[in-house]
Amino acid sequence: MLENEIEILKEALPESLHGDPDIEEAGSIVVERRDAEIESDAVAMHFGPRTLALSEPDKNLKQDLVIGLIYPAVLGSIFYTALGEITKQVSALWASVSAGAAYNFSFVLTVKFALVFIAIVFYFCDYLYIIFTNDYRDDFFLYDLIFVVTMYLAFTSIGLDGGDRPPSAKTMLLLYLCFMFFYYQWDKSELDQSSGDQADLFKKVVRWEILSIAGILLCLAIILCLEYVWPGKIALCPGVPGLLAAGAMTAVTFYFARYAGAKKKFSLRYPGKR
Repeated sequence: MLENEIEILKEALPESLHGDPDIEEAGSIVVERRDAEIESDAVAMHFGPRTLALSEPDKNLKQDLVIGLIYPAVLGSIFYTALGEITKQVSALWASVSAGAAYNFSFVLTVKFALVFIAIVFYFCDYLYIIFTNDYRDDFFLYDLIFVVTMYLAFTSIGLDGGDRPPSAKTMLLLYLCFMFFYYQWDKSELDQSSGDQADLFKKVVRWEILSIAGILLCLAIILCLEYVWPGKIALCPGVPGLLAAGAMTAVTFYFARYAGAKKKFSLRYPGKR
């Protein structure tokens, strides 16, 4: 095929230039380049434009790594543990009903399941918030690694597989406090680089984060007061600190979901760099 096209080019040349090695070499180069362009276009049509851009640095690689691998792995582990404990409790309930016996209801275990549910919703909102971040910078990737660690540690502090042992409410709240502090740093930097409607949104988000940090600190103070002022009453109701933590994190998560939804609208309206 290549030889035939070169012969056609030769015939189009004046007779005085026939046999000139430089002309023949130039003709070969033109034909080869043309064939390479055709092949490149065919690849682009088959695999899409991203295939041709593989040699370019992927600016969203870190964000894709977080939302495509790291977060799903951690959330999957949490779901797996929670599902195993739920299955165990449902089996116990079914066995009690089948035997005509009363189910051994546990207030502490109920509080634990409530905390797990709140944690999953909270982390899902966090996952969406990352997806709707258009300009994903290097410091955001560092924050996300911190979020993943605090996320998993907060879940393990609930002690879902620990039976009636009360959850470590203080440890969990401290981890949530760390979480909210770094989220404040994240959104404060976003606020500094935004304007107009986006700036108004981030002002509300930053205000929510400050109030959330204050609310978590207040909840921690109440739990410490209960433990040191009325230790006997806490011993009688070991699930109370966990219940207080669940109440505080329910309020925080409710507004987190609202602002994640609001960020989605701005992400679609202002695509940014992503």
